[in-house]
Amino acid sequence: MLFSIFVSYAVAVLLCSSHPFCCARDTVTYDTPITDGVESETLVSSGGRFELGFFSPSPEGTQRYVGIWYHQLSPRTVVWVANREKPVDNSTSNGSLALQDGNLHVLDAAGNRYWSTEVETSESLTQTVTLMDSGNLVLSKGNLQGSSKEDRTRRKLTLPLIIVAVLFSVIFLACIVISIYLWRRNMTNKRVQIRRGQFDSERRVKELIDTSEFKEEEDNKVLDLMDRTLDESCNKNQFIKCVNVGLLCVQEDPNDRPAMSNVISMLDSETATSPAPKQPGFLTRRGNSSTASSSKPETINEITTSIVEGR
Repeated sequence: MLFSIFVSYAVAVLLCSSHPFCCARDTVTYDTPITDGVESETLVSSGGRFELGFFSPSPEGTQRYVGIWYHQLSPRTVVWVANREKPVDNSTSNGSLALQDGNLHVLDAAGNRYWSTEVETSESLTQTVTLMDSGNLVLSKGNLQGSSKEDRTRRKLTLPLIIVAVLFSVIFLACIVISIYLWRRNMTNKRVQIRRGQFDSERRVKELIDTSEFKEEEDNKVLDLMDRTLDESCNKNQFIKCVNVGLLCVQEDPNDRPAMSNVISMLDSETATSPAPKQPGFLTRRGNSSTASSSKPETINEITTSIVEGR
C-alpha cells in the first residue's frame, strides 16, 4: 500500500513539474502553426516565463489578438500585441499564426492578413519562430531549434531537475509515513505498559491482603509499591502505615472500614497499631475456597476495573 502511495505521488509531482516543458511548445514551424479556437494552442518559453497565443480583452469578446503575456500569472498581463490595429473577428472565422514566404503572419480562415513581420521573402522551409525566455519572439533562418545557447542549456537541465525534485518529494513523504508509523507504535507500547503496570499493582495489593499481618517480608512487598525516586526522601515506616490505613478504608464490607476519627488517630500516633486489612472492594474475586463446604450460598459481587485515559 505504501509503495502505491509513493508511486502515485511521484507520478503526480512529475506531471505537475514537467507540464510547462513537456506539454507546451515554444516554436512555430511551417508544419505547426497556431490556430485560434484550439485548446492549449499557445507557445510557452522554455523556462516557462512567457506565453504567446490568441486572446480577447474581454471574456466574451469576438475581437481576437495575438500577444505575449506572463505565463501562469493571474490576472493576465499582456506585454506585447501583434495585430493591435487590426483584430481578427472570430465570429466569422478562426485566426491563425503561421509562417509563409519566410514571414510570420496573422491570418484568418480565408487567408487574409492582419499582421506580418514584413521581412524579405524566402522560399526556404527551414524558418522557425521561437518564443524566448526573455520575452522576445525570434524569427530564425536555417535553425530549426531557434533557441539561444542559454535556452538549450536550460532544456538540458530541465529533466535532471525534475528527477531530483521527484526523488526529494518521495523521500520526504516516506519520512512522514515512517514517523507516523513509529509514533503510533510507540503510543501502543505505552498503552500496553500502562495496562501491565495497573495489573501488577493490583496483584501486589492482593498479595499484601492475603497475609494476616505485616512482617518484614510483607513490609518489603509494600515498599515495592513506592516510587524508587522517593527511597531517600520518604519515611518507609510512614509509607507502610499510609498504605495499611488506605487498604483499611477500601475494604469490601463498609462495616469493616474505620471511622475518620480512627484514621486520623492511626496516622498521627507513632505507637498505635492498625488491624490487618481484608479484601478491598476494587479487586475482582471469583470465589472463596474457605466457604466451599458451607451449605448457605454466598453472593460475591464481581467488580471490574477499566483503564481511564485522559482526553
